[in-house]
Amino acid sequence: MLKFMRKHAKFFYFFFFIIIISFVFFYVGPIDKSQNLVAVRVNGDRIYAEEYWRTFENLRRYYSERTQLDETVEKKLRQEALEALINDRILSRIVDEFGIKVSDREVEDAIVNNPIFMRNGIFNKELYLWTLRQNRLTPEMYEESLRRSLRIAKLRRLIEGTVEFESQALSISSEDNDLAKALKEAILFEEKDRLLKAYIDGLKRYMKIEKNPDFLKREGLS
Repeated sequence: MLKFMRKHAKFFYFFFFIIIISFVFFYVGPIDKSQNLVAVRVNGDRIYAEEYWRTFENLRRYYSERTQLDETVEKKLRQEALEALINDRILSRIVDEFGIKVSDREVEDAIVNNPIFMRNGIFNKELYLWTLRQNRLTPEMYEESLRRSLRIAKLRRLIEGTVEFESQALSISSEDNDLAKALKEAILFEEKDRLLKAYIDGLKRYMKIEKNPDFLKREGLS
């Protein structure tokens, strides 16, 4: 099972961007913060237990549709869900510092081209609004969260662009056979993953991350 995860997900950096781009609306809905347990603080920015539970369920759903889950894998997914949210908070602070922007047109394009909101291959506004209502979201709330996710995606592309610049020797040519192309793509993916991991780990050294021990114990993460 863990081999399956490595093959199809490349660990939590892949999980992270599945969450913030594809499933963003599943965990950003209204949260009763006065009643909700704080799971983690990242430089004072709170991650609530409900965010964690929704994120974990997204990952669990994603993998359960592809293979049978066991207790070991579920525990790993719990860890990945929490790390994904911590990374989300860290990169959100960085995009603010860098002043990375996303235009209204980019947000609109992301919405109308999302298959989740399509019917017969065409964006359907009624389906869009219905989906948001089902997740207790207003268009303003969803679009604000989507804009944040797209800003983080831009930062990711900037980071990965360094790998692509340094890996020109691995560029795929029309003369490559399928095996050579697959090998080059795998090497480039691994390099991007390595650089992104190093970047986030470096940022963590300068941020105060406080995990709630009661929450960790309750979720089996301690």
